[in-house]
Amino acid sequence: MDIIDTIREFLLSDPDYDFSADMSNEESLIENGVITSLTIISLLVFLEETYNITFNYEELNEETVESLNNIEQIVLTKLNGKQPPISRTLP
Repeated sequence: MDIIDTIREFLLSDPDYDFSADMSNEESLIENGVITSLTIISLLVFLEETYNITFNYEELNEETVESLNNIEQIVLTKLNGKQPPISRTLP
């Protein structure tokens, strides 16, 4: 299973996320209310445990968690040992 499928399965299985199976990989998870400042923590823990990576709080922002594609990119960046970009913070 690839990274996006793994994240999609997690979001669908957790009732705290208002995630629809028909959402595209590019759709905004923030604008659609899937990711909030409260739910980001459980997603963070899931990603860290699943992929044996560690995030700094500053790495998780509106840009890096905007879509499934963006989340996949930050995971791949971490898996490749690079430092992800830091920009805006979640509301």
